[in-house]
Amino acid sequence: MITNIIILAVASFIVPVYAVVNPSSYLNFQPLVINTPIIEVVGNKLFNVDSGQQFFIKGIAYQKTRQPGEVYDGMIEPYIDPLSNTQTCLRDIQYFKALGVNTIRVYQVNPASNHDICMNSLANAGIYVIADLSEPSNSIDRSFPTWDITLYDRYTSVIDSLIKYPNTLAFIAGNEVANSQDTTDTAPFIKASIRDMKNYIISKGYRSIPVGYSSNDDAGIRKDLADYLVCKTSSNDNSAAEFIGLNIYEWCGYSTYATSGYRDLTYQFSEFPVPIMMSEYGCNTVRPRPFTEVEALYGSTMSKVWSGGIAYEYFEEVNNYGVVIQNPDGSISQYEDFSNLASKLNSINPISISLSEYGNLTQSFPTCQAPTPEFQASTRLPNTPNKDKCTCLQASLSCVVNPYMNVNINSLFSEVCGNIDCSDISNNGYDGIYGAFSDCSSTQKLSYILNKYYISRNRDPTACNFSGRATLITNVTDLNDLKTPDGKACAPLIENSKSYNLTFESSKSKELLSLNETKTSPTNPTLDHYSPNSSFQRRNSTSSYTSSGAIIINKLSEYLIQIIASLIGTLIVI
Repeated sequence: MITNIIILAVASFIVPVYAVVNPSSYLNFQPLVINTPIIEVVGNKLFNVDSGQQFFIKGIAYQKTRQPGEVYDGMIEPYIDPLSNTQTCLRDIQYFKALGVNTIRVYQVNPASNHDICMNSLANAGIYVIADLSEPSNSIDRSFPTWDITLYDRYTSVIDSLIKYPNTLAFIAGNEVANSQDTTDTAPFIKASIRDMKNYIISKGYRSIPVGYSSNDDAGIRKDLADYLVCKTSSNDNSAAEFIGLNIYEWCGYSTYATSGYRDLTYQFSEFPVPIMMSEYGCNTVRPRPFTEVEALYGSTMSKVWSGGIAYEYFEEVNNYGVVIQNPDGSISQYEDFSNLASKLNSINPISISLSEYGNLTQSFPTCQAPTPEFQASTRLPNTPNKDKCTCLQASLSCVVNPYMNVNINSLFSEVCGNIDCSDISNNGYDGIYGAFSDCSSTQKLSYILNKYYISRNRDPTACNFSGRATLITNVTDLNDLKTPDGKACAPLIENSKSYNLTFESSKSKELLSLNETKTSPTNPTLDHYSPNSSFQRRNSTSSYTSSGAIIINKLSEYLIQIIASLIGTLIVI
């Protein structure tokens, strides 16, 4: 028995390029809690806290997306979580090691899934994880930006699910949200999300994991946006990003440090107060990609400014950026791009400094500037979403969205807001004016304006219908009688929000004044749209479905594999 296990462990180091998925061949990555050195931000660099040496990210983007014709259950698995699929994660770790990467970036994580085996196996291989906090249906939408309780809960749940792993390196609070001059009014929402996630980590007593942002490479706004995201209005301002990533695709083929634009970028960020990295790189206009930019990025000049980068990407998909392709049988085949990237990453040795040499640097953060026509971002940020207030609001309404009908929320928003003032739920990132209930969920906001319309029509029951999309319910409408589930009085929560002309059905409720009644525009109400922000544009999105039975079988198979891997891994240690 012991002999067989030893043979399997030795065999695990030999991974044929066309090997069929076989978890038993990766037993050297047993699911154990690994004491991985923590990576921390000091000044504008990353350091390994154990060795005290500077840390450079040598990474690759790791995110499988749905393929044309692929079948899946959209209710159970709306997107692929690469850290919960033990089978593929254990398979791919050997390829990560061959590439020479020490970090992977994942774009979508399911907080409800278990990530122990994958995360601990990655840690055992010396590989860190940078995780995006959003997912396709829950991200800041550049067309109708908002920072609300739905996004807040999504972001905090991802932090909760990954905070315990020592190889969780960083969190990304947004990816290419503000991607042009016309969308810079989204920046206050990005900055608010960074502030709230930093404060959440502190409030929970979690270890300090940096929260930052990943920006597209728009020369017109990239430095202004980066400066805005790290600026401070006071010494107590906790909204500054702790790192900035740039998705850079300027170096194509056999370019050079000067002609690619890398020289200008390095000069532009030479005095940046927090770590700057390439959160994506790898132009594919020339295939196979030679990845000659790697030598420059980790060379003596750029390594003084940059903390490394993340090659885009591991899997080949319709966008043609992959270095490997997953075959129909689950095996992996390497492209020549894989060999080119591996040869470069395995040969680099960036010049680093020690933490003791670096010293106690006092960071100099830029002062936040007033919005301009060129950069339309206010220094006034949205408030932290208040779940208690929104719960109270919902409990006070009589006309609400019909929960038994599939309602097109965006369409109904437009229909109702064409008849009443929707300032209470609107956002304006340029003027820094945010409606009293703009931080509530899309359903709560829609119910609020439906109720407002209903009251404006003298509570005519026909005014709460909208072809069955709205319905009347029996609710406690006296604010003084309402409390949150944990016993807080609702009246102060609602009244302190300074709503526009808020009218409840109780005679005891006050009519409140708005702080911003002269400036907020009732147009463009905050909706929870999803437009394919960021790197999702470089990916393929399909949606087809399979039976629940097939899903259950697949899940049982995965759990069985995890149990076997765990048992054998434990035997190896013994």
